[in-house]
Amino acid sequence: MNDKIRITYTYPTIVRQIMYLAILFYVLLHCGVTTEVLIYKVEGFYENIIPFPTYVMYILAIALVTALFFGYKFCYSEFNHETLVFHNRLLRREKNLDLTSVKFAIFDTFGVKFYDKKVVDTDTDKPIFKLPFYRLGFIDSKELDLLYQMLRQRGDVGVVKTYKVLLGYSNPWKLLIVFYGIFTYAFLMNCVTPVTAFLVLWQSHGIA
Repeated sequence: MNDKIRITYTYPTIVRQIMYLAILFYVLLHCGVTTEVLIYKVEGFYENIIPFPTYVMYILAIALVTALFFGYKFCYSEFNHETLVFHNRLLRREKNLDLTSVKFAIFDTFGVKFYDKKVVDTDTDKPIFKLPFYRLGFIDSKELDLLYQMLRQRGDVGVVKTYKVLLGYSNPWKLLIVFYGIFTYAFLMNCVTPVTAFLVLWQSHGIA
């Protein structure tokens, strides 16, 4: 296997993406109302707005929300029979592991721990490398299984899997969908006031 196989992170629900759009819509609405207040010089409001720091704040808010929701796309791993490399493109860092030196691997709840000896005491022995299962997103189960199967097929590596269901795929994690739905509904309800303000300012000044 000369070509490297990639292990990526994902988020197994579309509701989370809808929540991101709701938050983005909310921020852009406030930005729109602020812009109208400045353009139309609405008395009692525009005097108290300092444009530059205000728009910087909006930009930073959008950037932060985007990073939290899509930061998992910056992390991934690549492996073949000889090496495993974990990449973090956001921080421009990578960690390398020589898989030929691995004698034991534990697939536990939060990641894969690699050891350079066959007899391991998990309480005292520190792994030489750890592949995390969560980086603002859950590791892809099918891609991870390719690594698991490759290590098992080697024959000279002890492989142990201590979890039944991979992190992010069990039923308790599916409750996040309910949370995302409630959170999205709350943000959309809070959009009523800025939408009204935007339309009123537009109708009274913009198309008068």
